[in-house]
Amino acid sequence: MKAVVYTKYGPPEVLQLKEVDKPIPKDNEVLIKIHATTVNRTDCGFRKAEYFAVRIVGGLFKPKNQILGTELAGEIEAIGKDVKTFKVGDKVFGLKCMKFGAHAEYICVKEEGSITTMPVNISYEAAAASCEGPWLALTYFKKVNLKKGDKILINGATGSIGSAGVQLAKYFGADVTATSNTKNMDLVKSLGADVVIDHTKEDFTKTEGTFDYIFDAVGKSTFFKCKRILKPKGIYFSTELGPNSQNVWMALLTPILGGKKVLFPIPKDTKEDIIFFKKLIEEGKYKAVIDKTYGSTSRAATRAPSRSVTCPAARSPLPWTPPEHCGATSTTSSVRTACPAVSRPRRAWPSPCGSGPRGRRSARCWRTLTWRPATSCAGPSRPSTCSTSSPSSPITPSRPTHASRWIPCAAGSSRTPRSHRLCG
Repeated sequence: MKAVVYTKYGPPEVLQLKEVDKPIPKDNEVLIKIHATTVNRTDCGFRKAEYFAVRIVGGLFKPKNQILGTELAGEIEAIGKDVKTFKVGDKVFGLKCMKFGAHAEYICVKEEGSITTMPVNISYEAAAASCEGPWLALTYFKKVNLKKGDKILINGATGSIGSAGVQLAKYFGADVTATSNTKNMDLVKSLGADVVIDHTKEDFTKTEGTFDYIFDAVGKSTFFKCKRILKPKGIYFSTELGPNSQNVWMALLTPILGGKKVLFPIPKDTKEDIIFFKKLIEEGKYKAVIDKTYGSTSRAATRAPSRSVTCPAARSPLPWTPPEHCGATSTTSSVRTACPAVSRPRRAWPSPCGSGPRGRRSARCWRTLTWRPATSCAGPSRPSTCSTSSPSSPITPSRPTHASRWIPCAAGSSRTPRSHRLCG
């Protein structure tokens, strides 16, 4: 079978599409043919292993699990002799968080693992995108026992975790304030947010009023910045470790000091969580926010070989998503290396996640970038839109024309992405 394999930590280039042995299910396992999977923040973190904690879990010097991928949706192809609750042909979805392995054509999962049969009213793509985001949000909400009447602010409500957080918080009856960019304010309101703050025009930490909880779903703020708008016994929790891993230390220190505090729970996936998400989906109370879908002919598919690649939510202020570089640290540098015959303005070369010509961060480099894939260019041609295209189809844009904002792909952005791509 085909799988995306990495044998060492590093940039996206460590990922390789290879033929590997097809797994054989044990007596208590099911063999799933994967129809859709995701490339998310967890995959990105374990691929780069920038934090020492990741190496403790995933392998000190090299990865123990060489196939990434935590979310999956597919069809059971075979079962072990002891399996009672599933049968061949069942459509299933779920998580395999600590062992990974979903970036492949097949995967084995224990019967008691975090999988269940798919809701009847959604696609494989939507099912796979309905696992990790809500699971991480639910981890925090269960920890604080979020309930009706609680006031919560969610920073980053258009990412996979943030959009799930808004919907789950409304399900539990909380009063939700959320942050978004101007373009996605209507989307966030449609998810159930009572108040939406445009973070491009207003600093949410300076807003009037106080909150019981602040959920930083993108890890862009800190406890100290948010402390002013927390109630006396308010709680801050973030999906990131924070500067100098402060969220871990503050989670240990602030409960001792009393008053406002930080929580940093360690998430653990369970079958019960996936069954709960299935219930919400079937009742129409949860829906994954999917932005774009790519076919397996795009370059993105080499990062996770299956049928489609979906970007569940626009997050970055940059205006273009290069689908063929799902996983590229710097699209411009990749183009420069692989395809010397590129027409471009000099000032268009800075990486979208890197620095400008003189070390300055450039947020507009893609606005003026033009390029022309040559026939001798190594690798497939580079489409300018998020539509499916054949690797052999030359496309010559005069400028980037992607209608959405630039979305850092989890498998390859040099900074941690706030939304994930669905590769199926």
